[in-house]
Amino acid sequence: MCGHLSTRYEVHLIAGHPKEEIRRGVHIIPFKRFHNRKLRILTGWLLMLIKALRVNARVYHLHDPELIPCGIMLRILGKKVILDIHENIAEDIFDKPWIKRQKLVFSIFSLFERLACKLFYIVLA
Repeated sequence: MCGHLSTRYEVHLIAGHPKEEIRRGVHIIPFKRFHNRKLRILTGWLLMLIKALRVNARVYHLHDPELIPCGIMLRILGKKVILDIHENIAEDIFDKPWIKRQKLVFSIFSLFERLACKLFYIVLA
């Protein structure tokens, strides 16, 4: 069977996009990402959580590791969450010179990642 997910299910995509619209059956909900990394990491997940709860989906698919806290809150609220992982984010922290206190950030992210692996369905690529 071939086709788009949106031919069988109601699909919403919350992503960086200039306007709300429907494309190929997918309801796109715009989400403004902050250019300031600290602001994005500290508040982006909360703003995404608010938009995600408005959608009230049966399943949420997260692709951005910054959204793990959002996924944890969705799980606490009884939602199914899929985390799509494409790289070793925790190890990548040491390759980013703009991150201060890398060992501390690594430890915090590793904790979130371990929690996510217990709470979410995981897709590894």
